[in-house]
Amino acid sequence: IHQFPIGQSVFSSFSTEDYIKSSGAFFEQNGFYEEELGRQVEQYGNMALVRSAYQFKLKGDGPVDKRGINGISLVRDKGRWWISHILWQEETPDNPLPQEFVKTNVR
Repeated sequence: IHQFPIGQSVFSSFSTEDYIKSSGAFFEQNGFYEEELGRQVEQYGNMALVRSAYQFKLKGDGPVDKRGINGISLVRDKGRWWISHILWQEETPDNPLPQEFVKTNVR
């Protein structure tokens, strides 16, 4: 896992295996319930860029723990879409979700 400070946030780069090692046990023990709030897709030929707003809970019937946006790059090959990479950033008081992603009665 590589971490680089960017202003007040930290950019972390890791493989799928690294993520499983660092977070898998926590999610298995505590749960993780994610809901998509909204999506924007830009597609050109065999590539697509997706912004997907989310919220998640650690307990299915619990309060929303965090919200944010996933940035997903996809490529179509051999008849299906493959994830090239994923970025995500959590919502903060100084950086709220854009209005087009906010549902009523969410939170």
